[in-house]
Amino acid sequence: MHKAANGVFKGQKCMSASQIESLSEKINLRQVKKAEKPPFLSWPLIEGWAGINSKEVREGNWGWKKTPLIPIKVDGNGESHSGEVFIKDESVNPTGTFKIRMGWEVARLYAEFAKLCLLRKEAGALDGNLEELPVPSVSIISAGSAASAISYFLKKWNLPPMNVLLDSSISKKRLENLVSSLHANIYTGDLSRKNFSPEEIRALTGNKDGIEITSIMLIQPQRIFYDWHAHEAFNESPCRIFIPYGSGRLFENYLNWQWEGTAVVGQHDARLEIAQEKLSAISILAATPEKLDSIAVKLTAKFNPYALFGANDIAAMRMLGNTGKETGVYKISDYWIWKAHEIIAGAGVKCEQSAAAGLGLWLYIHRKNGGVVPDQSSKDIIVNTGLGA
Repeated sequence: MHKAANGVFKGQKCMSASQIESLSEKINLRQVKKAEKPPFLSWPLIEGWAGINSKEVREGNWGWKKTPLIPIKVDGNGESHSGEVFIKDESVNPTGTFKIRMGWEVARLYAEFAKLCLLRKEAGALDGNLEELPVPSVSIISAGSAASAISYFLKKWNLPPMNVLLDSSISKKRLENLVSSLHANIYTGDLSRKNFSPEEIRALTGNKDGIEITSIMLIQPQRIFYDWHAHEAFNESPCRIFIPYGSGRLFENYLNWQWEGTAVVGQHDARLEIAQEKLSAISILAATPEKLDSIAVKLTAKFNPYALFGANDIAAMRMLGNTGKETGVYKISDYWIWKAHEIIAGAGVKCEQSAAAGLGLWLYIHRKNGGVVPDQSSKDIIVNTGLGA
């Protein structure tokens, strides 16, 4: 990307006030909650942010522990009990979903920003006056779970409120819950009208010069959002891992860490406990609804971010032996999602229909195989992404 003479990157949109007003009217934008943020930065504020202790969080002192594997007996038809799968239950996390892991990484940006400010001050590159620096603020389009996860940490560590854009089709009850719980400026609008650029999302949420999280690539979401989760699953040495596919970020984290763990023989992340040849053989099967009007509403959001891994990347990883032969994204009908949700919820595990898609794919595949389940020497992990806002 090249820089133009006026200092703006080619392709970067700078929205005028009239353009923002026009788009706001087009989608019937409404602000339903206003949250106050610090008017300017201060050194006490910076020192507080810099004190966020990542080691304490990693050790699980606030509840982030390795999520459990729960054995559930099902067969290929989902009716009787002749086979066993292992549910990796992310519903036990704070806020009830796997998104809490992503929320921590976003909130951690403030800690790193603050530490950098202190380093610059010590080096004489930043004088004592911070009022000229804007208070960092993040914006996101969300169905609720991601916003809840980020807000959890922003509130916990006294960080600035976020800016959230929700679809106006959200139920009244869910909206009321989010308004009461989120540390955020909350906006609603008809998000079915168009695909929104990061510049538009920032402008619509009153954060024109801030950070847009939905599609940001700078922080490498394919590496950091669910890296610990992926290693927890890998270290169970499964044959296959079944996951829901919505934004694609969970799938991308699995593939990224398979690639990084197998691309160079003898080199891998310290968190990996299984042999590289075992890691390379694991198939990651991602399930997405075959219709947009699915009961798995969080997997078919019109505002999902840009996918970072496509069919070409998956094919290359299979060809080069970095992932299992069944790795891919599969479409399934609502029947299998409904049946899977019934099974998981029936086992006493908190789960929404979108979160059950991985088991739905497992059931569909084994129905196609005549209801034959894998022999007990194999191990399939089903990721339940939880029950969110």
